[in-house]
Amino acid sequence: MRFLLVIVILTSCNKSMDDPKYPTLEASALFNGLEWKADSWTIDDPNNPESLAISVVRYDENMFQQESITFQAVPKEPGMHVINARPDIPSSSLNLWAAHGDVPLAFYQVVSGEESYINIESISIENKEVRGTFRATYALSMLYDDQATVDDTIRVTRGVFRSAIRE
Repeated sequence: MRFLLVIVILTSCNKSMDDPKYPTLEASALFNGLEWKADSWTIDDPNNPESLAISVVRYDENMFQQESITFQAVPKEPGMHVINARPDIPSSSLNLWAAHGDVPLAFYQVVSGEESYINIESISIENKEVRGTFRATYALSMLYDDQATVDDTIRVTRGVFRSAIRE
């Protein structure tokens, strides 16, 4: 239950345009082989203040979230970190959102042992920025709409991010 709560805290329904209080930078990846661009920000992990929680969220043209990836319990140091589905060590999950971005459509958990990782290349407190790369395979864990058609597995590859550190 605590794991799902963090996802709600880290993502929002509708992003406010260029609000300096909530800075974002960018991320890109291949999302099941298709080019994908998103916003990214970082906070101290609510479940483990010694770690980071990194959000990568894609919005549609009306600024409603469509997909959100959350990395939790990421150490505050450069390096390659294998991720899995346990929230107490580096982990990740993915949400798909319904048309207006305020209703969850599907929840995915990272597949352990599928070469899923987040690589923190640099953390700059001075520039309030975290940079790195990521790759993950996610399996459908919960479908909130029985009528929806979604993929059982989502592969996110060639992920690159510049993430704004929020206070």
